[in-house]
Amino acid sequence: MDKKEMKGFSKSQLVELLAEQVSENDRLRKRLDESDDAELCEPDAEFVKRQEKRGRKALMIGVLCAVLLVATVSIILVVCFPVYQVHGSSMSPLIAAGDTVVCMKGDNYGTGDVVAVEYQGMILIKRIVAEGGDRVLIDESGTLYVNDIAVDEPYATVEEGGKLCTAQVPQGKWYILGDNRVISGDSRLSEIGSVTDEQIIGRVIFILWPSDRIGTID
Repeated sequence: MDKKEMKGFSKSQLVELLAEQVSENDRLRKRLDESDDAELCEPDAEFVKRQEKRGRKALMIGVLCAVLLVATVSIILVVCFPVYQVHGSSMSPLIAAGDTVVCMKGDNYGTGDVVAVEYQGMILIKRIVAEGGDRVLIDESGTLYVNDIAVDEPYATVEEGGKLCTAQVPQGKWYILGDNRVISGDSRLSEIGSVTDEQIIGRVIFILWPSDRIGTID
């Protein structure tokens, strides 16, 4: 509306026109604000799809990493810490029949260690009592001597009145005995004899089961 047209209106009419214009401007501004809010509240569909795809990909990567971690740990445990169930009582009372034990592979063995030994497809759980070069003697009372020195064995169950046993342990081998000497088949038997490092699977370090016997092997 130009100045010539405005001259034909009274003052009150001009005020009304101005008020109507202000009201129209307010309505336009409100519609613009509502349009902006709608755009903010309703994100682009492609953007939503991309976010969902990224989320699924991240989830799949997380699951894959978890599976690989479990598989890796399982392989390490099987290879480095083999588990065996004991079927005999030759190491009782320390290890009883039915116990499940954990071994630790290595090459640093010594006298006193309880070890798992492979013999003709069987697994024997025994204690190393002498090493290569040692002289072993078990007298009629069941006392063990290594290099003419009596060995204190509070863990051993011996058979008094048994037969004399002597042995010279070859270099690079180990002499193994069960703690329950009365029933143990071990290095005293000629068919077993002293064992090599290659026959030793690992040192028995832990009783895993049953629950009332869980604990470390000293």
